Amino acid sequence: LSEMQAVAETIQILQEDEARDAMSGTYNSFVQVSTERHGSARRQVAELLRRQALKSKNPAMSILATSVELDSFTKVKKAIDDMIAMLKTQQADEVKKNDFCKAELHSTEVSTAKATDKREALEAHIGELESTIKSLEDGIAAAKAQIAQVQLDLQRASEDRQRENVEFQKTIADQTMTVEVLKKALDRLAKFYDLLQTQGHGRQ
Repeated sequence: LSEMQAVAETIQILQEDEARDAMSGTYNSFVQVSTERHGSARRQVAELLRRQALKSKNPAMSILATSVELDSFTKVKKAIDDMIAMLKTQQADEVKKNDFCKAELHSTEVSTAKATDKREALEAHIGELESTIKSLEDGIAAAKAQIAQVQLDLQRASEDRQRENVEFQKTIADQTMTVEVLKKALDRLAKFYDLLQTQGHGRQ
């Protein structure tokens, strides 16, 4: 942008009334005055161009100032016109370049905005997935804990049944033994009473 500004200022300088008047005066001097006046007018124009070159920091204008001192006015005027045309072309190119850069910058900003929106959407989706995964992991952990508790309860129930079965079998064995003892006792008493009855009959 600063280069475009410098080019525009250079064109303006060359087309200013002061520059035109100085160059016109130089031309008139070429026709009307002596060689001494002719050289003085050239020096004035050259000095004007050098001041403007220093002001605009344009090396091409410095070169043109030197040409004013060395070449004929017709060549100088043509060189000035050519430089104005060149600067206008350069200015137009810079405008196109600037417009292109602005368009590219806008396109980049639009692309960046779209990419940012897409990234934010993906980040939100990732957040939702992470939350879902966390919920599933918590559910799996809870289910595993329940399964472990059920397995422990089943193991304890099995151990209880085994213990109860052992106690039941012992009770059955004890009862069977008791029955056997009672049978033996009854048999012994039966024999005793049978003997008593037999003895009683013998005494009669």
